[in-house]
Amino acid sequence: MDVHNFVFEAFLPGIVGTTGCITFLILVRALGKRIAGSGARPALPASPSREDAERWERLEQSIDAMAIEVERISEAQRFTVKLLAGRSTGSTDGVQPSSPARAAQ
Repeated sequence: MDVHNFVFEAFLPGIVGTTGCITFLILVRALGKRIAGSGARPALPASPSREDAERWERLEQSIDAMAIEVERISEAQRFTVKLLAGRSTGSTDGVQPSSPARAAQ
């Protein structure tokens, strides 16, 4: 038995079967979308109401506030890492403790 024939006989049915299954799934999905999309869709409002606009404004402000707080936390974390790295090497790289009592510890 030739190796080429063996590969052809062994893998061709798998390739054809997989291609057929994928094609079938694509067709079923398209048909499902067509059936589901045939119903009446509710009309969208022409413009957002004032309440919605205020709600979006508050949401935007709260996200901005959270972004600022996350940035502050990351700055504090970088400072702490730099301070701890300076302690392990014996130098502070220009970082001074906030009080003499902490320096004595």
